Amino acid sequence: GGLYLSGIRHVVGPLAQCHDNSALLGGGGVLMWEGPFSTEIAGGGVSICDHASNNRALYGPIFASSFKRLELQGMPSLESLAFSGITFPVLVSKTDFYSQTIASDSSSLMQVKTSLGGARSVDPSVQLWGTTISPVQSGTATFEFAVKPSFSLVDAASGKTSLLRAVMVYFEGSDTEAGGQMLSDVPEIPLYQNGAVCPAGYVLSLDA
Repeated sequence: GGLYLSGIRHVVGPLAQCHDNSALLGGGGVLMWEGPFSTEIAGGGVSICDHASNNRALYGPIFASSFKRLELQGMPSLESLAFSGITFPVLVSKTDFYSQTIASDSSSLMQVKTSLGGARSVDPSVQLWGTTISPVQSGTATFEFAVKPSFSLVDAASGKTSLLRAVMVYFEGSDTEAGGQMLSDVPEIPLYQNGAVCPAGYVLSLDA
């Protein structure tokens, strides 16, 4: 790449060479930087690198940074609920300050864990099964798992069900490129309940 920065909070621009740079094995064809994260470095590049052209990189042809956050795709939502015991796919991408997938990482490992009340501690009332541990390939880990929650109420006569508590999970892994731990937010997994607790053709089976 054109320039690599580490631990720098300010860049006096514009940069002299914003054309014909390449970083084909990593990020940032023009500028690659590691934390502390600074909007003065990352602010779109307008004052740092005007009219950049013909720059290439594995990710971020102009600007890129080290790991910033884990981005989740495919998580159940209030518009797309999950069924208890039915697997669903989730993609977890390791991204930089610019939300670019860090495609240079194919060696880290991620896993999904249950969360007790939004904390990063295991909820013993919820079980996970399926693909709960996944290697990172080109910056993204692929999961397909199901949740088995605990119910405080299951009334077959009325069809009413009630969860013991909200089901929450988070994803974590060790960053083999830059070191340190990668942690996601702790989203809730909304589940179908009551008469729709199971899809057509399925029966809710409870532990004895």
